[in-house]
Formats: sequence, C-alpha cells, structure tokens
Amino acid sequence: FLAGLREILPVGKEEDLSGTMKDVRDAEKDFLGENASVDELYDTAISNLTMGMFTEAISLFNKALELDDSNIPCITGLAEAWEKAGKPEKSVEILENAIKISEDKEQASEIRKLIKKIQKSAGDTGKTE
Repeated sequence: FLAGLREILPVGKEEDLSGTMKDVRDAEKDFLGENASVDELYDTAISNLTMGMFTEAISLFNKALELDDSNIPCITGLAEAWEKAGKPEKSVEILENAIKISEDKEQASEIRKLIKKIQKSAGDTGKTE
C-alpha cells in the first residue's frame, strides 16, 4: 500500500512534501486500523523505514511487538530504525535482547554480526555506547 504511495509522491517544495507525508501517515492509520496483524504492522513499518520516517517505523515495530514480543524480524527492524534514527546504542541493546530470546543458533550468530557492524559504524562516526 505505502510502497505504491511512495511512487506517486510529488516532487517539489519541502512544504508540499511535508503535507504529503502527513497524508501518508493518515492513510496508514486508516489502512491499519485497530486490528492490524503483526505482518501488516511489520510491512508498514518497513515502508516507513524505507521512506526515512524513523519515528513512525519505531512506533509500528513497537505495536507489532506488543502482539508478538518474540518476533525476530520485528525486533531487528526496530533495531535498524533506532540505528537510522541516530541511536546506535539503543539498537545494540535491542539486538542483545533478541539474542537472549532467539532459539536459532544461526540467527543469534547473525544478530551478533549485526551488533558488531553497528558498533563499528558508531565508532567510525564518533558515537559511543
């Protein structure tokens, strides 16, 4: 749904885009409603993340995790959103908790690699934990 909206966003003045983003958020609320599934929340959060709408993505990932707190894709998506929002330390904290609940050793190993990548990137930009 939102991916299609992204293709028709007008290119122009910043205030036009700001108004359009509000329209996207309103359409998203109408689309999701109160009974949205984890998958719908996840998909919409990913769309928001892709569009650089980090606060909205974080909110949607959190709503999805309220429904299923062990959903690793939602947890890693939330961590990515926090990292992109400039909070790598929050991202690492979330991923460390994901390792604790992951029952898949390979998945836990991939999460550890992601943590190292975030820490290295944060170190490269001067951000510390």
